[in-house]
Amino acid sequence: MERLIAIDGNSLLYRAYYALPDMATRDGVPTGALHGFLTMLLKLAQTEPDYLAVAFDVHEPTFRHRRYAAYKAGRRETPEDLLRQFPLIRELLGEMGVTVCECPGYEADDILGTLARAAEAQGASALLVTGDRDALQLVSERTHVLLTRRGLTDTEEYTPELLLERYGLTPERMKDLKGLMGDASDNIPGIAGVGEKTARLFERLGVRTLEELWHYYPRAYDVFQEPRPICGLEPDTLAAVKARLKKTADVIRYGRMQVATLTLHEQEAGLSVVWYNMPYLRGILRAGEEFVFRGRVVKKRGRLTMEQPEIFRPQDYLEQIAVMRPVYGQTKGLGNKTIEKAVKQALSLRGMEKEYLPEPIRARLNLAEINFALEHIHFPRDEADLLFARR
Repeated sequence: MERLIAIDGNSLLYRAYYALPDMATRDGVPTGALHGFLTMLLKLAQTEPDYLAVAFDVHEPTFRHRRYAAYKAGRRETPEDLLRQFPLIRELLGEMGVTVCECPGYEADDILGTLARAAEAQGASALLVTGDRDALQLVSERTHVLLTRRGLTDTEEYTPELLLERYGLTPERMKDLKGLMGDASDNIPGIAGVGEKTARLFERLGVRTLEELWHYYPRAYDVFQEPRPICGLEPDTLAAVKARLKKTADVIRYGRMQVATLTLHEQEAGLSVVWYNMPYLRGILRAGEEFVFRGRVVKKRGRLTMEQPEIFRPQDYLEQIAVMRPVYGQTKGLGNKTIEKAVKQALSLRGMEKEYLPEPIRARLNLAEINFALEHIHFPRDEADLLFARR
C-alpha cells in the first residue's frame, strides 16, 4: 500500500524553535528551528514514504475568522527570529524536492485533512505529523496521527485503538469533546467548568454528539416550595426552613471526619442541621445571619434532622420559588450542576436557552405540585418531539 506523510509545517517549526537552543550563522541568521525541523523531517524520510508534503498557514484571515472574529485572539506575537526562519524553510524544502502546500483562507491542518482523505480515496495510507490535537478527529484505519508532545523526540502515533484507550471516544466524536471543552489556545470558549475529564464523562450519559446534548432531557424536575415552620416538619419529607441563627455553627471532629452542626429552634420544636466534612461553613453560618436550609428531613435518635442541606440567602431562595429545576440522571463523577450547565450552553447555541417547559404548560400547572406537574410534562424522545414540546 502506498503511503503519504503530511507535516504541519507551522506546528513542527514552532516545536523545533522552543525545543532547541538558539543557533545562528556567522552572519547572525537564526537557524535553530531550521535545524530541529530538518532533523525531524529526515528521520521521517527514512521510513521511505511514497509521498511527502509539508503544509503551512498563510498569513491572512481564514474562514474561521470570518465565522468567529475572536478566533485565536490574544495569542502571543511570533518571535522575530522565528519569523525569519519561515521563508528559509520553504526555500530549503523546495531545494530538497519536498512538496510545500499552502491555501489562502485555510490553515495547515485543513490541508493535512484534505491530503489524508485524498490518500484514502486512492487506497493509500497517511501519517499526519502535528502537535495539534484537533487532528485526532482525522484518525482512521488508514490515517494515523503522529502527535508531537514535548520537544521533537517525544511523539505518539494515534490509531483508532489508541484513541479509544486514551479518550474513550471514536475519532468522529473528538470534535464534540472539543466543543464541550473549548480550546484556550484558539480562544474558543467551552462550557464553564468543563474540562477534558468532565467532557469525556458525557459518554456515560449516552450523549454521542454535541448535537444530541442540546436535547438531552431531565428525568425529573425539582420545584422549590415556600419555607415551612419547624413545628410543621415531618420525617422523610423534602422541606425548606428559614431561620436567623442564634449562634455560629459548631464544627466537631470525629476521627478524620469533621461535622458542622446547627440546632434551630422555633417555639417548642427543634431541628438539627448537619454537614459532613465541610468545616468552612463555620465561617459562613455565623450568629445573627439569616438563611434558608433545604433538604430531606429524617428522624434520628428521636430528633428531626436535616443532613447536608442546600444553603441559601433568603432573597436568593425567594427567586427560586416556583421555578422548575431540571434533575438529570446522575453519573459517577458528573454532578447535576455540570450537566445542567452543559445543556444550557448547548441550548443557547440554538437560541432555546429559556425555560425547559413551554409557556402554556407552565401557566396551566402554576408549578404548584411537582408530582402533578411531572405527570403532564412532555419528555421528548427525539429532536422532533423536543421542538414540538417547546413551541
